[in-house]
Amino acid sequence: MVNKTSKKIKILPVLAVGALVVTSSIFGGVGGISALAQTQNNNIVDTYQSQSSLVNEPTVVAEVTSAAHLEELCSAEERPSNVILQYDNYENICDSSGNKIGTMEEVMAILNNKVLPIFSIESSTSAYNFISYMSTEVKILDIAVTSSDATIIKDIKSDISCRHVRGILRIDETYELAEAVQIANVNAATIVIMPQSMATINNVRYLQARFKTVWVDLKDTSGLNIQNAINSGAYGVISTTPADIYSTLNSYEGGYTRTPFNVAHRGLPKTHNENSISGTIAAIEGGATHVELDVFLSTDNQLFLMHDDTLDRTSNGTGNPSKMTLAQIQQYKLDLFGEEKIPTLDEAFEVIKESEVVLVLELKTSDTNIIEPLRAKIEEYDMWDQMVVISFYLPQLEKMYEVIPEIPTANLNTASKSTFADVIDWMGKYNTGINTSNGNDTAEFNEKYLRDRGIIGWYYTYDTYEKGVTDASGIIGLTNNGAATALGKVMYADSFVGDLTEVAVGQTVTLNATTYEGAEKQVEGTVIAVEQNGANYSFICKYEDNGLTLYTQALTIEKGGCAGSISASTFVLTALGASLVLICKKHN
Repeated sequence: MVNKTSKKIKILPVLAVGALVVTSSIFGGVGGISALAQTQNNNIVDTYQSQSSLVNEPTVVAEVTSAAHLEELCSAEERPSNVILQYDNYENICDSSGNKIGTMEEVMAILNNKVLPIFSIESSTSAYNFISYMSTEVKILDIAVTSSDATIIKDIKSDISCRHVRGILRIDETYELAEAVQIANVNAATIVIMPQSMATINNVRYLQARFKTVWVDLKDTSGLNIQNAINSGAYGVISTTPADIYSTLNSYEGGYTRTPFNVAHRGLPKTHNENSISGTIAAIEGGATHVELDVFLSTDNQLFLMHDDTLDRTSNGTGNPSKMTLAQIQQYKLDLFGEEKIPTLDEAFEVIKESEVVLVLELKTSDTNIIEPLRAKIEEYDMWDQMVVISFYLPQLEKMYEVIPEIPTANLNTASKSTFADVIDWMGKYNTGINTSNGNDTAEFNEKYLRDRGIIGWYYTYDTYEKGVTDASGIIGLTNNGAATALGKVMYADSFVGDLTEVAVGQTVTLNATTYEGAEKQVEGTVIAVEQNGANYSFICKYEDNGLTLYTQALTIEKGGCAGSISASTFVLTALGASLVLICKKHN
């Protein structure tokens, strides 16, 4: 398990979620708060929606460089969804260089319920001051804090007045990806800001597969850097010049910058026993990125897989298995598709560990006694970086954050436009994400409410992966009953084939792609952007698969070209300036 303490980041004992945490940071009110600031109470900010033809494109976030810059951003026709400001105290809101812009009241008046505030807080004094302000009668509901010190986020969100505040962790190249997930989750950060040097498709997919939203901090917008950040699949791009991001987004001719995660609901329930080992293996082989399984606790404290609270429907037994020992349960067999053993969680862990899929484990019981033995099993099988937990039961989510805070969770209950103020509250209270019924899946909800707040929508249950892709509004998590329909379909393309000495816009290039089941597949791409650096070319392609228009990140031809068939394994990452590109090498 990751438990690093470098970079002033520590994993601290987790306080009971939802309780009134009495700390030195609970104060009396701060004077001088006017009615102007109080008008922000409980409002959901009406964020700007771009005219891009991309499906669910990344949100655009602006780093504020001056008071004039903030005024310009908030009055522009194309506004960023969020602005990042430095917080010293409520009388001293600053730009990225620490120059004062105004008081909290003045800044909120400029934002005018059109742009979401994110306050960058890097000192314990500023965190103390922020909590003090939020502890007054003023409650700004739609707000976030960001820091490179994870414990500052934790300290802020541990206060009862700030539990609804969205936490955003800034990471750098010293982080391992598994470390980033765990530190973010322990310290109540739902969003991870990644430098552009780390923003590869694989890095972004890794974090977002584990319920952490990725935003890319784009310091260099020259050349192909904007497209590279967009095409990483990240849910947000941060820049001091958001107009440049919008201009680039509007240049796309439709399509997707990310492919969905393919969540196999109970394995493959159309062809295999639900919650079975055979169904789990078949789902992995069929292209699942995630396998969703359901777990209960037996009377002798054993964890076993079963969806229903009785044995009747899915096995040849009857009765409530939660009132049986494991030995009694395993007298019976799963029998929807031939007889098969009722498996333990141990057996599922063993199968999942042999793959790269993520286990989505649903806690089917309301009994919170399941959490302690679950932690023991996670430790025994070292499943820290390969699972997330979901549940309908809020006490389970609360207990998860208390006992197993390293593992991200999501709430299966309703999340919708009409309930969104409550959604913000329970997400913060239980440090949890959204995994809700596909009846709530609309483009407006996914983009205007979720995406612009750094929230990824995961939805259940589509008939098949293909049906989910057709019906969904550009969402990222598709829980479905036919995950094997993703077999052979492309997740992403990240290299090219053959001898190329130069490229031009409009040229056809054969790309190497990775399918959902991890196989290599060749697809035809069309070059849509080229940058020449001396004798080298960097270029971006669009390509078609499964009826979707998709995009590569920047691919590069070295001086002299590349000969032979190029596979993903022959590519290495290098930095050209601040831009992360792929450099091809010949096969030996």
